Amino acid sequence: MAAKMLVAVILLTLLFGGITRPAVYADDVYDALRLKYREKLTGYDPSAPYTLSDPHIQSHIERLDAAAGNYWRSLNPTTHVWDDLADSSAEYSAELASIYQRLETMARAWATYGSEYYQNTQLLNDVMAGLDWLYENRYNENASPYDNWWHWEIGIPWYLSDTVILLYDALTSEQIDNYTKAIDRFTPTVDMTGANRVWKSKVVTLRGIIGKQPEKIQAGSDGLTDVFSYATSGDGFYSDGSFIQHGYYPYAGGYGAALLYHLSDVLWIISGSPWDNASSERDNIYEWVYETFDPVLFKGAVLESVRGREISRPFTGSLPEWPMGTGRTRTVEGLLTLTDFADGPHISNISSILKHHLEDGDHEILFRHLSIWYIQKAKSILDDPAVPSGPQLVGNYQFYNQDRVVHRRPGWLFDIAMHSDRIRNYEWLNGENPRGWYTADGMTYLYMHPEDYNFIFWSTVDPHRLPGITVDRDPSRPDGVGCCALMPNSWVGGAALAGAYGVAGMDFQQHDYSNMDLRARKSWFMFDDEIVALGAGISSTSGRTIETVVENRSLNSQGDNDLIVDGTVQPSTPGWTEQLASVNWFHLTDTGGYVFPGGADLNFLREERAGKNEDINTAFYVPGNDEFDTTEKSACWAWVREDDTRYTWTGSALEIVTQQGTLAGAANSTRNLLLTETPPEDFRTATRLTFSPSEVGQEAGLILYLDDDNYVYISSSYDDGHSLKTVSESGGVTLTHSTNNAFGSTIHLRIDKSGAQYSTYASGDGEAWGDPIHTYINGLAGDADRGWNLDLRMGLFAQNGIATVSEVVAEFEHFHFEHIRNYLTVWMAHGVDPNDASYSYVVLPGKPAHEVSEYSANPDVIILANNSSVQAVREAKLGITGANFWSDAGGRVEHVTAHGKASVVMRDHNDGTITVAVADPTHAQSTIAVELARTATSVLSQDPTVTVLQLSPIVRLEVNVAETPGSTHTIALELLPLDFHIFLPVISVGVPHLPQ
Repeated sequence: MAAKMLVAVILLTLLFGGITRPAVYADDVYDALRLKYREKLTGYDPSAPYTLSDPHIQSHIERLDAAAGNYWRSLNPTTHVWDDLADSSAEYSAELASIYQRLETMARAWATYGSEYYQNTQLLNDVMAGLDWLYENRYNENASPYDNWWHWEIGIPWYLSDTVILLYDALTSEQIDNYTKAIDRFTPTVDMTGANRVWKSKVVTLRGIIGKQPEKIQAGSDGLTDVFSYATSGDGFYSDGSFIQHGYYPYAGGYGAALLYHLSDVLWIISGSPWDNASSERDNIYEWVYETFDPVLFKGAVLESVRGREISRPFTGSLPEWPMGTGRTRTVEGLLTLTDFADGPHISNISSILKHHLEDGDHEILFRHLSIWYIQKAKSILDDPAVPSGPQLVGNYQFYNQDRVVHRRPGWLFDIAMHSDRIRNYEWLNGENPRGWYTADGMTYLYMHPEDYNFIFWSTVDPHRLPGITVDRDPSRPDGVGCCALMPNSWVGGAALAGAYGVAGMDFQQHDYSNMDLRARKSWFMFDDEIVALGAGISSTSGRTIETVVENRSLNSQGDNDLIVDGTVQPSTPGWTEQLASVNWFHLTDTGGYVFPGGADLNFLREERAGKNEDINTAFYVPGNDEFDTTEKSACWAWVREDDTRYTWTGSALEIVTQQGTLAGAANSTRNLLLTETPPEDFRTATRLTFSPSEVGQEAGLILYLDDDNYVYISSSYDDGHSLKTVSESGGVTLTHSTNNAFGSTIHLRIDKSGAQYSTYASGDGEAWGDPIHTYINGLAGDADRGWNLDLRMGLFAQNGIATVSEVVAEFEHFHFEHIRNYLTVWMAHGVDPNDASYSYVVLPGKPAHEVSEYSANPDVIILANNSSVQAVREAKLGITGANFWSDAGGRVEHVTAHGKASVVMRDHNDGTITVAVADPTHAQSTIAVELARTATSVLSQDPTVTVLQLSPIVRLEVNVAETPGSTHTIALELLPLDFHIFLPVISVGVPHLPQ
């Protein structure tokens, strides 16, 4: 025994830098790797144990216990799986993966120190019995895959491997052999590209560790090597910071985030082992942090434009419920793992990046979705005074390989999403993102708050009026139509000047649906504190209205952000709409201002919008919506003070029998509260209830519940007759309102939650709700706008009060909820079948109203051209001129002439020097010739791709744009004062010929 302990200590010392773990022993190197990963899964290091008094760790364990306990209680004791998934899992692979996910959650509770289920023998036996049932009936070496390949080859083996590692010492060798044979059947080797390849590398690596097979671990390590190389086509990371998955989609915040998470995980697991990856390109992963991920993070949130179809996925639930995770969570987790084994300056650099986003964003929300290991790592960075908070990025990022442009300034970020003949418009797959029709049609995002465009935005916004787009508006457009398409046009992209300023453009053509033939040339000019948006050549013959959407902005929970138009405050009531002519400027509180040179006719709409996640994603189940059409409780529901003799799932309704008990005051005795987790942010929930009370105290209804002393409810009750009762309790203080029930025994009840305001409604048909019965202000979910409803639950109840009265059956036919958000939408109407219409406006993020008014009267920008040939703007204070040349013939604007299609930015530094940046947004040309009507005396600096043909009397340049298509090429010149250049002879350098 002493010899075995010595071997264990030596192995752990060799692998993990001298760290020993009391009472944890490894027989060999495989056990050492397994124990290392198990420690990450549970967060518990015996040599440095976490404290259960830490509120974030305590909260995580409580939520883990709630999920595991609910799963365990709803487990079929015979099959050891769930009745709501058992049969359907034979047809739908996602349901099969959900069974494995639930068992993995239970296994984590069993293995997590501090959990009420820690080392619980019966729970362990039930999990193992469930794994055996799955092996015998669904997932084994003889099974044939069905439905989605991803679950069979990645999702299920990932859950299964984690579960086996958590339970390893309790499993028999036969069980382990069975499970590894099943994994070998579906993921025997590492193949595919991008995130899929990394997932498979992880599966194969873990399978090798579990089965103690060195060739598997080596294959998993080697499988990562191809991912490290920069891509020039297809999936992967590009040198400009782009990340592509599925060949044509920007995905840094989706597949890219998952890749970072799992890649760092595998590298961390095998670091210091005989299978450590030794690729010469391995350090590229750190460059991805700086070039790909950090630029698309805003206060801890990942930009929606690089999340692909994942914009439709819910960010909800107490625990991550799928291996993909969420963009923000997976990105932060990947970065945290890198800080645990990175070398040299990367540790401090990445730690500083993390500290900035943790401090600038809402890390309380993030901690709620991190497991214990990551919580501890994040806290160690936050609490370490030696780790400086990383600088807030400022700059213009032209991601020319994915048709995205990001412009960053302190406090705000502007993002443009486009597509071309290289990048497809939107991905609709597996029931996800069916309404992404216009998300890459020049949609613009103005981030002032990290939650401005999160998934609740996508389930509630008008998808036909996304900000920035010029659109052939057809509200009847079918889901998914026109998806996954390349645009015929190649002119999409732009140029950046010194990484600080930029120009972008899109030769837009709406396509692949009905008779849409809308054309528009759209440009954006990005300076210090303003963005100029131009549109020209807007034409269509579809017979539908064409619009340009200036803004579609999320408002506060009451939707009453102040709107000032040309100095006049506009109404703040929901539903307000107005057409205003010749608008010069408007200002919206918490957003900033918009200026319209020469005036513009604008349409305004202020509205509350509701939507369900199922409207935009049918692949992921969101707990809560329930038709009660089965005889079993869905696993999303949990009882408070359960009495299983007083409720029934009939197959068409849920019946709860009232019992003596009340929530009022300190009594807290109501039995059979049925609750589920609420969605983040604001929502409304409703039910259809049939209930006939006849004695005082009898009531049943709908409740939003934090705990027994903090809740809001509406009920059908008896109080000198059949009445409607609403109650708000906050900190034990109860407010009650009662009114006559005019609807009878069958009634629809509803509660709308908007910030700290709770409005209660009743209806006879569930359609006409009328005015609220009563509205309460209650801080049970906090009072911050866009709060995440931490720990708030929603559900149903029935009770008899404190008196001894008859028991009555309350029949609930369904339970529904919808997300709600308020919006201000502003658009220009170009009419039906416009011909060569145009627009122009300036966005002033974060500026107060008086500065917007002043800017409108004395703008810093001058629009030099806005037509189908050239769009150009000069920013007078900065001395910057930007121009997009759309035609093969090029064009001229001010001092700049381009001979061909090009994006050009020039800055006169007002010190006798200029800098010129040139790009080919088409990615199709070999060279671009540019002339500057200035005289230069010398070249200060130049990219090797820029050839100077002539300096005097005008500058002539030839730019080689073929080697890195889409990139920006820069030259800096010293000028001769304008008073002298006309006397100079021609000074030629290189080849004198230029196209005419």
